[in-house]
Formats: sequence, structure tokens, C-alpha cells
Amino acid sequence: MQYQLHELAHLFPPMSEEEFLELKSDIKRNGLLESIVLYQGEIIDGRHRYKACEELGIEAEFEEYEGDAPAGYVVSKNMMRRNLNSSQKATVAVDMLPFFEEEAKIRMSLGGQGTQKIADLGEARQQVADAFGTNRQYVSDAKKLKEENPEAFDAVKRGEMNLHQVAKEARKKERKARILEEADGVKTDFERYEDLGWELPIYNIWNYGSKDTAFGQKHFGNIPPQVVSNLLYLYTKEGDLVYDPFVGGGMTLDVCKYFNRECLGYDLTPVRDDIMQHDIADGLPEIRQPKLIFLDPPYWQQAKEKYSDKETDLGNVDISDFYKTLDSLFANLEKFKGSTIALIIGMNKRDGKWIDLPFGVNQLMSKRFKFLNRVIVPYSTQVHGGAFVKQAQDKRELLYLYRDLLIYVL
Repeated sequence: MQYQLHELAHLFPPMSEEEFLELKSDIKRNGLLESIVLYQGEIIDGRHRYKACEELGIEAEFEEYEGDAPAGYVVSKNMMRRNLNSSQKATVAVDMLPFFEEEAKIRMSLGGQGTQKIADLGEARQQVADAFGTNRQYVSDAKKLKEENPEAFDAVKRGEMNLHQVAKEARKKERKARILEEADGVKTDFERYEDLGWELPIYNIWNYGSKDTAFGQKHFGNIPPQVVSNLLYLYTKEGDLVYDPFVGGGMTLDVCKYFNRECLGYDLTPVRDDIMQHDIADGLPEIRQPKLIFLDPPYWQQAKEKYSDKETDLGNVDISDFYKTLDSLFANLEKFKGSTIALIIGMNKRDGKWIDLPFGVNQLMSKRFKFLNRVIVPYSTQVHGGAFVKQAQDKRELLYLYRDLLIYVL
């Protein structure tokens, strides 16, 4: 029999992959030590234990919750075992509050009337704040964030950022929006870098601690916008045209606008009105010659179906079609003699073997274009969890931490 998850079970963020692997390993060694708890025939506690048992082929044990405060029970069980930060606690508290209030209403219907209702509902709000060990201001900030920016709220709940960081990013975005509005052709690239607090590129390692979310909207394939601004600074001038056929969340468009460059942004699955739809498998769109061509394609199947479920998506095709499509694109770009082309890509690992995509792409590009430079672009966040680090140590393997930015002239 397959059990569904109760809505209460969804309110706490899921375990990280590393945490789940550790739990699964423990259950494999020691068996299931704690029963999975059901409420009204659905799982309210033990969703990860249930999943681990299913994957291991172990028969799970169940027990029924018999109390009258299931929300409080779920909070109590998870607060003991989950290492949540204050911001995560506040987001879960916001989602949990309606359940506490509903339980208060049920208790009132059984024994309280009149003004007691107000007292009990107020008590529910205080109860949820106390249960999570967080302050009311955090809960208030989290509630406001959920109403105004549900995407950021979910990111906080997953632990990808905290409430302070969200507020900081919002202030940065407002500031940069004002800068974009006030931008004019009088400012030099140097002055624009200064306004943003960015450093001009001097060396061939471009290492940025985090992605600047002020440029482009959130997108799976986003890279630090400084990568594009550095290319504009090195290989273009104001008013020049930039072509990006993998524009994703529109970051290249926004950076070009800020640095007073024109940009044509295309994508297989556009997410903004200023991004044009085009599949590079169908050839080049009709465009005039760009000064810079920037390519940030999917790194083959590193994130299969993360960008789209379309068959021609470079994140979904087999490796031979991946190289074939890129080579066809390079052939179509050859007509833009004198333009600069920059492609960023990282290595991939499949079935325990490295696929050196930068090397393979370089072989294709070097047949048609003249090499200019190669830049190392480290990932802005740690891309390997503890379980993968441990596995690499045990197998004496190296993990990847950077991408290659290959630059040629046509």
C-alpha cells in the first residue's frame, strides 16, 4: 500500500541530498528505528524515512497519531531533529500558523464561546512563535515576504538564503534599478564599474563570491553578471551589438543595457517579453553582425530537463548531438568575420567518468576561429555536498570547481 503525505508533512523543508543519503545509510545499517506516523491515513511524520525504506526495499512500520494537535506534534518532532536557521523557522511558522489557528477553533467549538475565541486565536499566534523559538518580527517579515515574493520565500525556507540577505538583495536591486534608469552615455565603463562596486578585469581568473541577482531574473543557468560585463569591457565599446542565443533569465540583456550596449537575446524557452524565442537547432535567426557573441549553453546533461523538456534542448540530447548542434552553430557564425565569440562551459561526469566538455568544444572552435584567451570562472557556490566530498576522498578522485570561458575571434 502506498501512503500519501499529509499537507502538514510538506511544511518543513525537505532534507538536503547529503542528509537524506546519511539517513538512508543509517536505515540500511540499523533498520528503521522510529515508526512512521500517520494521521487520517496520511503521513505526517517520517516522509524521509518512508522514502528511504521504499528505495531500500525495507518494510516500514507505522503508527497512528491519536492526539488533537497534529500541527504542534509535527513542529515538536521536526524541531528536535532538524537544524533550521532562524529565517527558515520563521517561514515554516508562517505556513504553520493557519493549522494552529484551525486547531484552536476546534478546541473552542468543544468548550469555549464568545471572547474566549479571540483569546484562543491570539494564543495560537503566540503558540506558533514560541514553538519555533523565533521572534515575532522575523515571522512578520517572513509573512510579508511570502505575500510579496513567494519565490524568495521558498528560497529562504530551503535555506538557500536568509531574511537579512533577501532584504539586502532587495535594497541592492532597488539601487541598481535607479542606476539603470539614470544611466546615460556620458559615463565611462570605468565609472559604471565604480557605481556597482565591481572591479575591472585584470587577471584570467574571474572569481565572484555570489551571483548578483539584480541582473536578470532567477534562472537555473544564471552565472555572475561580471562575466558578461568583463567581456563587454574587454571586447566591445558603447553602442556595439551583442548576440546571446542562450540568454536564459535575461542577465546578458540587463548587463548590456547598463553598460550601454545593444543586445539581441534569444532562448529556446523565453521567460521574459524582451527575450525572443529561437531554437539554434534551426540555424541562426536573421541578425546583423554583432561585435560580441556570448554563448552559455547547457553543460550537456549536467541538468537534464532542468531548462526544458524539449528534445532539441542541449541539456537533453545525447553527447554526439550536443557537439553536432554546437558545431553547426559555429559554422553559421563564421560569416561574422572579425567578431569576438566567448563560450563558457564546465566539465561533466557521467557514470563515474569525466566528460571534458571544454576540451571537446575547444576542438570544434579551434578549427574555425582564432584563439584569443581562456579564463577560469570558479563556481560562485559550493557545488558538492559532504556526501560527494566523502565519496571523492574514499575513491581518491577530484571534484570540479570551475568553468572554462573560451574566447576566440572569428
